Amino acid sequence: MNKILGTYQITYQRGITQIKNLISHDDYVNIIRTNKKRISELEDLLEKKNINKKEIREQIQQCNSSIKDVVGSGEWFTDGSPLYGAFKTGILSLPKHQGGDTKCKVELINE
Repeated sequence: MNKILGTYQITYQRGITQIKNLISHDDYVNIIRTNKKRISELEDLLEKKNINKKEIREQIQQCNSSIKDVVGSGEWFTDGSPLYGAFKTGILSLPKHQGGDTKCKVELINE
């Protein structure tokens, strides 16, 4: 069920390089965000008494497995992110408090 659209090498203007997988923004919203929300809810349940903690931990593991099935084991970004925009423009446009505009090179290395 791997939903990786491609693997990219991102090189920032100071020479730092990262490898990240691209996924669709829809998969992020429908699968990753939903599972992360569920994990948070389950972790809150672990704080309560008189519950089956083993079952809760198994559910958390299932959610984490669902996420890994989508994005693999590495870092990722979506086709709705500023990093994806930098693929086309060569400029990573972030709000000023996150560093503002930064030159970067985003290259597809594996489809």
